[in-house]
Amino acid sequence: MRQIRHEALRESWSGIVAVLRPPSVGRLFVMNLVMYSTFGLIVGLWAGPYLTHIYGYSLEARGSFLLIPVLAQIVGSMVWGPMDWLTGSHKLPVLVGAGATAAALGYLALVGTLTPFMLVVWFVFFGVVSAFGPVLIAHGRALFSLHQVGRGLTVLNMGSMGGVFLSQAVSGFVIVWFPVAADGAYSLESSPDHIPPR
Repeated sequence: MRQIRHEALRESWSGIVAVLRPPSVGRLFVMNLVMYSTFGLIVGLWAGPYLTHIYGYSLEARGSFLLIPVLAQIVGSMVWGPMDWLTGSHKLPVLVGAGATAAALGYLALVGTLTPFMLVVWFVFFGVVSAFGPVLIAHGRALFSLHQVGRGLTVLNMGSMGGVFLSQAVSGFVIVWFPVAADGAYSLESSPDHIPPR
């Protein structure tokens, strides 16, 4: 029976250092930091209050709306999955997905409110274009030798999960810029006059 040898702490640290050596790992880690956290921040934290405070939707209605980007991301993941094979590049699909996600968020920030139909269209578009994670994972896999894959992808996944924590924590500092109505609803527009003293 084959015995399993457990790594010493020093070996584990040296293994982590080894997977951090390729120059592309740092850039890929940053992309992992913002990729899933953007979707998680919108769907998991921000969109619910936005739909209620700005449009007046009930909990049931906003739950139905939030199902749209979730389903769209599932479909989008299947669409993005073979894109590196079709384009012959990991970088191009990731840049297109990240750019389209930023454009979707920028558009909503500029227009502020949408008609119900366009709101559905926006959520579908946002869910699909932000689902480029499979290509990002494939890109990460390509950077590591076979014995480094598990540790390397774990390091990159720490960026994905850590980004969710950081984006939601940082958004707590941003939300104080928005005035709150008597019923607890936040305004669509921010104002530095409403920042409480610390």
